[in-house]
Amino acid sequence: IGNVSFKDRRLTRDEFLRKKKSGEFNFSQVPVFLTDGKKVAQSTSILRLVGKRGGLYPKDPVKAAEVDGLLDLIEEAWSCLDNTKYPTRFGFPDWDAKTR
Repeated sequence: IGNVSFKDRRLTRDEFLRKKKSGEFNFSQVPVFLTDGKKVAQSTSILRLVGKRGGLYPKDPVKAAEVDGLLDLIEEAWSCLDNTKYPTRFGFPDWDAKTR
């Protein structure tokens, strides 16, 4: 994205659990973007960082806020889908169990 190079590293479940237990991930989850010796977590934060580094993010604060609004809207939509796909992760009952 924006000519920002990165290495896509996929983890096995065992690798993920080991790294999570050791505290290697911010917020105990992935994705994590490693840059300049620091870890950046959360998909939307990573998108914003890469957009800025790649020259794709507006310098004008109002235009940047408009981009942020779109990214936040997408995040909220995915969150709703996550709640329905993985309800017990978010403290909701298992909807599928009720319909079986």
